[in-house]
Amino acid sequence: MSLPYARIDVPVKFGDLGTGSYLRLGGYTAEPDQDIIATFSEVIVQQSTSTSTAVDDLWAVARAKKSTTNAKMDIAISSTAVTPDEDGVILKTDKTMYVSVENAQLNRVGYLSTDVIKGDCLFDVKQGAFFAGGEQGVSIVAGSTSSPANIVLEAHGYIKQTAHGPTDEWTYGDKTSRVKGTQKDYTEGEKWSYIDGYQFSENKGTKDAWVYGSSNSVLFGLENTLKASGKAELIIGASIALNVGLALKLVLGGDYKIVFPMDFKMVGGLDMKIIISDLKIANSDFKIVNFDGKLPLTKATITNLDTKTKAIGATLGATTAVNVYTAVHNGLFDLKNKVANVFS
Repeated sequence: MSLPYARIDVPVKFGDLGTGSYLRLGGYTAEPDQDIIATFSEVIVQQSTSTSTAVDDLWAVARAKKSTTNAKMDIAISSTAVTPDEDGVILKTDKTMYVSVENAQLNRVGYLSTDVIKGDCLFDVKQGAFFAGGEQGVSIVAGSTSSPANIVLEAHGYIKQTAHGPTDEWTYGDKTSRVKGTQKDYTEGEKWSYIDGYQFSENKGTKDAWVYGSSNSVLFGLENTLKASGKAELIIGASIALNVGLALKLVLGGDYKIVFPMDFKMVGGLDMKIIISDLKIANSDFKIVNFDGKLPLTKATITNLDTKTKAIGATLGATTAVNVYTAVHNGLFDLKNKVANVFS
């Protein structure tokens, strides 16, 4: 049995029910209620759920985002399906509706769904604050995949963002961040950074870095460093450098080296020096060589005491290094033959 009803209908023209301004109180009537209710089919809240996706492997997710153009992160927000009845109040007009309340307007509804079909929707609070909250979540969507739209969030004061859980942020395009002030980032845990492309960093001030643990760096390319000032480095501990390849050092200025208590150098091949002038001041100089050859054009020696012990002594003037080696080798060979003849 249907409920009783009362209605006021002011049609556009006589006989066209529900075409102008229409008000119905009470039970449902087939005409014109069915045509009016049909226009609300898109306004009724339908049930929708989505689940969040856990991010365990940052590199795998980054590669998936790059290869999948429509990939996105789902957030756990759900709505409850509601099927309204057809009884109650219907208020409909084809023209403008004005509502003016000089004092408070209090609305208490079971659920609320609004569909703006022809223009913009504006909420302007002149002398107060605007609050929005949802026990199951808050969702703001601008545009669609076929018709993109923007979201503008602007505050002429303080913005506070707090997440008592994970935060996922995806940007499918360029991103610009400007901070005109002090910026502080605190991470109490691990922090991963993945950059698949060019990276540029410019610092016009002092840069301090403190690492209370190991620091590992792997570079599969050329590294160029230009320092237009001094460099000071303090290492408390061992310093080990392994160079597999050519190492070239060019110093346009002085090169000073101070070592306490010992300097050890080992060369497994040829050690060659080209020096315009060589000065060495040593308290004690001891050298053990298999063969020592020198070719001085001019030699000056000033000494208080000079003691030498030679098995074979030979002095050659302007003789080349090859001839010096040959002379010494032949002298040793002749001495060996003479000693053999004496004991034969």
